[in-house]
Amino acid sequence: MAVGGGAPRVFCLADPAGVLIYINDAGRRLFGLKTVGPPLEATIFDLLTDEDGRRVKEALAVLAAGGEVPPLTVVARGKNGGTFPVLTYLHWLPPEGGEKGRVCVLMIERAAQDRHERRLLQEARMEAVSTLAGGVAHEFNNLLTAVQGNVSLMMADLHRGHPHWERLRVIEEQVRQGAELTKQLLGFARSGQYLLVPTDLNVLVQQTAAMFGRSRKGLEIKTVLDPRLEAVSVDRDQIQQVFLQILTNAAYAMPAGGRVTIETRDVIIDPFVDLPFEVTPGRYAKVSITDEGVGMDEKTRERIFEPFFTTRGMGRGTGLGLASAYGIIKGHGGFVQVGGDTPRGTRFDIYLPASREAVLEPEPQPETIAEAEESSGTILVVDDEKAVLDVTQELLELMGYRVLTAGGGREAVEIYEKKKDEVDLVILDMVMPDMDGGETFDCLKAIDPAVRVVLYSGFSVSEKARTLIEKGCIAFVQKPFQVNEFVRVVTESIGKRV
Repeated sequence: MAVGGGAPRVFCLADPAGVLIYINDAGRRLFGLKTVGPPLEATIFDLLTDEDGRRVKEALAVLAAGGEVPPLTVVARGKNGGTFPVLTYLHWLPPEGGEKGRVCVLMIERAAQDRHERRLLQEARMEAVSTLAGGVAHEFNNLLTAVQGNVSLMMADLHRGHPHWERLRVIEEQVRQGAELTKQLLGFARSGQYLLVPTDLNVLVQQTAAMFGRSRKGLEIKTVLDPRLEAVSVDRDQIQQVFLQILTNAAYAMPAGGRVTIETRDVIIDPFVDLPFEVTPGRYAKVSITDEGVGMDEKTRERIFEPFFTTRGMGRGTGLGLASAYGIIKGHGGFVQVGGDTPRGTRFDIYLPASREAVLEPEPQPETIAEAEESSGTILVVDDEKAVLDVTQELLELMGYRVLTAGGGREAVEIYEKKKDEVDLVILDMVMPDMDGGETFDCLKAIDPAVRVVLYSGFSVSEKARTLIEKGCIAFVQKPFQVNEFVRVVTESIGKRV
């Protein structure tokens, strides 16, 4: 099935008298012309109202005389007799080899052009907010890392019966909730940490529907699944979060209960139609989630993916759920649209690029190591945030390691050059002002090709981080980190050889 974001672009080639020599398939369908062979005796003017046909005829005469014609908005006649405005571009092709000159015509439905311009404006606005959101999340994660680290250090000195133990547990829970918010912001900013695996979306849809259905007894979830659906290469947890967020919105729109339909099918994005958001043409797996709720007006539809926008009222939602879903899908190379043609309720259409790879079954996750025992070795920690640097140093020293610190990339290179034989592991921040993590890693690698480096950052895994991992970095830790996870990564990494 071929789909697109709006009306097709019509391409025509005509002689100086306006007689059509060629018209593409989109034009044949739009104007009801024969689907094969030349449209004999048809002219450009036949496609337009009489008045606008005369305007185009005058424009052709100007072009043939060597003049220029600006784009024209004219009224076209559709195959069913209806009329609609089209933006028309005319370009003169000079005569060659004794042939007459020709005119090349491009027609775009005016309404489709307006929609396209609105989309571009909205996309530019979303990109700007995305950049801001990513930067805020990064800084906030650094703050949370310092808070979490200090709490962990205090709890290490207290027994469970101490009167402050439960208060520290509450702080830990608040840090966790703060980290979830920044995770949603990073999702919107398309800085999410993705583990891409070839996946059967039908299975993922069924699992998500069953999971959500158990928690919402008043909701009926119906699935209509395409058995020939192609695999997609996705982070299963992230895509499941997208489905859950949209299902949550559907449940909110139907407080008395109702039906949600989830449909999957293969589609082809046609390169000859008006595509949304500069989408790459090709094969996509489409998931449509339709509810029977209160629906939304046009203004809400235009803002639905903006961060912090919510219709739930004060204290009933952060407005980050759909923004995060939007970013996750964009981060996977897909796109998401809100359908406006449902008789009632709302439909979300999610498109993910199809993959030719075979579906892989998920592997069981290893258990985390609760604590390090008899740890030893020297670790160089590199971070420009002093609070994060100090707390990371104390945590590592509590685990039994000797710790060297550097407040930036240049200082780290100087220390490593002098003490490379002592350093067993480098923990390296990705974003620093004087020399970023990538440059620092390259310098360390030049000094010692066998250097062992763990990256950590308030941003999630970026393309730059993936490149460094491919070049030899051992692991990546997301700030703010859970102490057990941090212990596991350090314990495993310090013994690895590259």
